[in-house]
Amino acid sequence: MKEERRQFFERVDGNQCRDYILSHCSKDYEKVKSSLERLMDNRFMFDSPWDMESCSKIHQIQPMVWDQVFEDDPEWAYMLNRQEYLLQFMIGYVVEGDKDYIQKCKFFLFDWIEQVREFSPQSLMTRTLDTGIRSFSWLKLLLLLLKFDMLEEKEL
Repeated sequence: MKEERRQFFERVDGNQCRDYILSHCSKDYEKVKSSLERLMDNRFMFDSPWDMESCSKIHQIQPMVWDQVFEDDPEWAYMLNRQEYLLQFMIGYVVEGDKDYIQKCKFFLFDWIEQVREFSPQSLMTRTLDTGIRSFSWLKLLLLLLKFDMLEEKEL
């Protein structure tokens, strides 16, 4: 496993990724940037074409409560807890070099871990499908955080 991880890290070049995003995906990056501006203020909107349960209304959660339901729609809570949006922070970091994106990403990650203590397939926070999606997102996220040396020893 260490060898595969080492090979992954060697192949990922942050500068090359940034240049590619800005050269070939600038319109998509503008959407990511807009989303990040909201997320930095705990404002959520799930309007991506890939979002399983789209919701174009913005909802702010202050402080974070992971079993929050918006407009009586439990599907909104499922989207919140999938945490696919965390990968946008890595994109923002690669393009902008702004460590605030990393800090906010880690806030959401560790706050979820700290708050969610019960796991049930019927829970708003730990439904089986959403747990699988979140796990896959976390795996990609953790690999990138390690690649860019953005995890402290105590966070591992």
